[in-house]
Amino acid sequence: MTANVRSPLWRWTDIASWFENFDGSQTIDRRDADLVSAVNDVLAARRALRPVDRATRQALLRQLVP
Repeated sequence: MTANVRSPLWRWTDIASWFENFDGSQTIDRRDADLVSAVNDVLAARRALRPVDRATRQALLRQLVP
């Protein structure tokens, strides 16, 4: 888990793995998991760049997600 005091960010693969181990109700589709993981990474980068001015932040994020 990547957590922030104000809003926790849980990785889908961690959640799906937990359900799979807990009761077998969830299997992991690797393509979906990879997409959700990439989205999580972009959200984490955006959060980390909050102190940077908006124009610079947007330029940096565009480099991550063309």
